[in-house]
Amino acid sequence: MLLLIAAYAHLRDLLTFACTCKYFRELLVDKSSVLIWKTARSKIEGLPDCLADLTEYDYADLALRPRCHGCGGFASEVFWEMRRRYCPDCRVERVCCLPLCPEIIQKRYVLGMEHLTIGKGMGHGY
Repeated sequence: MLLLIAAYAHLRDLLTFACTCKYFRELLVDKSSVLIWKTARSKIEGLPDCLADLTEYDYADLALRPRCHGCGGFASEVFWEMRRRYCPDCRVERVCCLPLCPEIIQKRYVLGMEHLTIGKGMGHGY
């Protein structure tokens, strides 16, 4: 019955349902619920398809929940290459060296580590 109701829910509501209890989360994050997420996502105009390396839940969370992955505060901008959101303060702390590594962005490599330290002043960005 819950899955039938969820099939008509807005994507933001699915995220809320998934956070209410362990049972709902397991139910909605399960691969069998992918169609429910796709249906809800299709109702949002301009929202592109889910990225291949993310689950529907993770994609919806990244696209719709404006939570900073650094401090937990408000973050309006999504850094799609890193699959993260950062507030202005965390952006300076965690993303400031990325312009030194254009090949990461151009080739769309996803950074495997949350804390990437690149030596400042090295010029080449490695």
